[in-house]
Amino acid sequence: MSPTMNQVLTDRGMTNIMGDCYCDDWAFAEKNPSTTKRLVAPLMLEQVQDGSIAIFHMPQVGFRETTIEAIRDFLEGMKERNINVVTVSDLLRNENNNIHG
Repeated sequence: MSPTMNQVLTDRGMTNIMGDCYCDDWAFAEKNPSTTKRLVAPLMLEQVQDGSIAIFHMPQVGFRETTIEAIRDFLEGMKERNINVVTVSDLLRNENNNIHG
């Protein structure tokens, strides 16, 4: 991150968050939507572990809609592994508490 990018975040009271679970879901959804559901969730579930921050690109009506199905499958896989899902905001609010698993 450049100093300018950091300054913009600071000026807006925002925090930069890095993830450790990522698979170019945008490329599947934009370039070959029929593969999104079949490939994205399994790729993400291979990487995720307790404490991970998973990154998905925002789906919207008419754009990356197949990502919604992939996210549903990912969340179901997390549930099957008994890994609780929380937002980054929750993590930041509870950074000193053990909210995993």
